Amino acid sequence: CRRLIRRFDRAGVRKHTYLGGNHEHRLARYVARRAPELSGSIASMPQLLGLDSLDSKWFYIPYRVPYRVGDCTFLHDVGRCGVSAARASAATHRGKLIFGHSHRAQLYTEGDYWTMNIGWGGDYGSIDYYPKQQAEFEWQC
Repeated sequence: CRRLIRRFDRAGVRKHTYLGGNHEHRLARYVARRAPELSGSIASMPQLLGLDSLDSKWFYIPYRVPYRVGDCTFLHDVGRCGVSAARASAATHRGKLIFGHSHRAQLYTEGDYWTMNIGWGGDYGSIDYYPKQQAEFEWQC
């Protein structure tokens, strides 16, 4: 992740927003459930990602905190995933939403609102919980 962040940092854009997701939230959940005595002694996610040490300005938005640009909301997810993640997320959000939790690109529109799943372009071959043949067919790269 740090290597990818550094690539974005070198792109010449001076301001970036990092939208935290379920994987970034996993450490906080683990500490809260299994090791509460470590609470407060673990670095923040921006520190762990090295965002403070980069040349450009990075804003870290924690998981499930909406980030708004105009009338559009950016969220990692609204608790929906799978084949109809965009449609299911639209039923939950009821607005203009861009999210990326699921691994396929989707667009769903209804009335005055829309929901876009931008997918995730990571390496599906390195994921151990997803069947390889299904990933090859469904993965958005």
